[in-house]
Amino acid sequence: MTIFLGIFVAAAAAFSGLAYSVANSKHFLVIDRLLQRRLFVREEKPFSRALSLIFAPKLMVLWDCLLAVVLILGGQFLAAAWALGTLAFADLCGIAVKHLIKRQRPYNHAETKTGWSFPSGHILGATTMIIIVWTLFGSQLSGALLAGLIILGLTIAFARLDAGAHYPADLVGAALLGFACSSISIWIWQILLAIIH
Repeated sequence: MTIFLGIFVAAAAAFSGLAYSVANSKHFLVIDRLLQRRLFVREEKPFSRALSLIFAPKLMVLWDCLLAVVLILGGQFLAAAWALGTLAFADLCGIAVKHLIKRQRPYNHAETKTGWSFPSGHILGATTMIIIVWTLFGSQLSGALLAGLIILGLTIAFARLDAGAHYPADLVGAALLGFACSSISIWIWQILLAIIH
């Protein structure tokens, strides 16, 4: 159980350092902008657009609700509540940080992309959902599931860069925040399971 507290502390510390750099370091921002312009500036491809749509933060809530329905039908009420609560907690943290940092999106992003850039809501939701799915089903399925989930997460990250909607730090920050929120949620869930049983 303490491993999840360790993951939380490490991810939260790394995220805090990154968020501080995004908010306060002009040198960091220059490097982040150079990376974004040099490596990832291109026209958004249909595949990237489709991934961005399928894994949009609002649709991620729908996927989480569908997962909760499946869990409830299987009699796993606590797991369903935990899955819903974990994504809601991560999303609320992400929204709070977005409004605290208020980082503008890259200059070359599509005009239809609105909202703040740091952290990426798509990657925050994807990271959190990947951890939720792995926590609930990882012991029952092979390591291929984890590999597939990681590949999916990385593909979504590159799709967001392809769309010109984010800087690299936005994606790393979102993944770190997803790890921090999920690990503290897993820790709380394990305490609840220990109390119930």
